[in-house]
Amino acid sequence: MKLVRFNALGEPVARARTGVLLPDGRVGDLRAALATALVQDGRDALGREIAALRIPPDVRLILHNGPPAWAAMEHGARWLTERCAAEPDPIGADGEPLVHALAKVRLHNPLKPGRLVLVAGNRKGHPARPHLLQRAPATVMGPVRDIDLPAGIHALQYATGLAIVIARNCHGLTADTALQAIAGYMTANEVRSATGALEGLEGDATFSRYIIGPALVSPEHVHGIATATLTTRINDQPVQTGSLANLQVPIAELVAQVSRLGLEAGDVIVTGLLAETTGPGLAAGDRIEATVEGLGSTHNRVVAGA
Repeated sequence: MKLVRFNALGEPVARARTGVLLPDGRVGDLRAALATALVQDGRDALGREIAALRIPPDVRLILHNGPPAWAAMEHGARWLTERCAAEPDPIGADGEPLVHALAKVRLHNPLKPGRLVLVAGNRKGHPARPHLLQRAPATVMGPVRDIDLPAGIHALQYATGLAIVIARNCHGLTADTALQAIAGYMTANEVRSATGALEGLEGDATFSRYIIGPALVSPEHVHGIATATLTTRINDQPVQTGSLANLQVPIAELVAQVSRLGLEAGDVIVTGLLAETTGPGLAAGDRIEATVEGLGSTHNRVVAGA
């Protein structure tokens, strides 16, 4: 599955909910689809309540609910794909549209991580060993949201990476078992200031944002992730490119090592970051696009903040 978090244009952000990218490129409303399948086809009077319980509006909560919730999403996605084949614009049990054109929705970060672990320097040829940085989940933002540049910060560094989403609570994995603990992958983009820009104060405190999306792609829909190409573009011009084939510590071994710290469902590990910015950096008015081959792209604009 390719899971997204979305709301229709014109709806408040509070209405954001879990959806699936359908084969025809549209976005399906998974909770409403499952509710309709249970109420209309299954004749289950509690279908709406079951759908709301199994498919909450944040994928992290779905992962915490375990295999029954994932199975419910798969059921809803299959049912909706079949319904769309027979009825192009299906309507839900309460009269709501079950599918939306991609151009008529706003995509958000697919989940709010429980923990965000950044693996810096994980590139062959990097002068230092890879090291872990733990970042606040509040710094995560969606794939199309504007980046507000605070006053006093004039440029941002940037780096495209791979976001690995953990499917279940785990500890002490091996490289042979680590891939089974992965719910899926996303494109990630780290943007941050070079310094904290705080007068009279020093330390590891910079302005940073971690963009993830546009979809959480489950492993069965990802082909060749170990050698996927990563690209960063500024104002449509390529400025960085790299490959996950150049990781010092490959995906399975990395997840296994980080699991020694204990991982929970919905945690996110970001690795494969491209080389740090060279040149003037990202400034107000610029548009940045980050792409991981097979996972899609994030598109964000930098705007001057207060």
